[in-house]
Amino acid sequence: MEKSINSQMKITGVAESKGSITKFTNPIIEPVEVSPNFTIASIDIETGAKTNQLYSIAVHITGKKGEYKKVFMIGENQNVILNLFISLQMKEICLQTFLLGLKKLIPI
Repeated sequence: MEKSINSQMKITGVAESKGSITKFTNPIIEPVEVSPNFTIASIDIETGAKTNQLYSIAVHITGKKGEYKKVFMIGENQNVILNLFISLQMKEICLQTFLLGLKKLIPI
């Protein structure tokens, strides 16, 4: 792009807003460095394609609160909780535990 502006920019000038459109006439445009603090979540849900059965939910979250990794798995062992792994006997408990943990990390 022009004036060494590749992605992030600062616009200075008089703005006119009309609905959802903002218009600048002869603005000053200059490069600026912005480092947003995002929270990123990667979620993998394993299910039976034909049986609609839940097998596991794995989540990896990074952000301002640090890093969180957990696998929630439906298993024979009742409510086994380890550092990285939780085995729960029922899919409803698995989903509730996953959603409660997610809500604590990423409040909406």
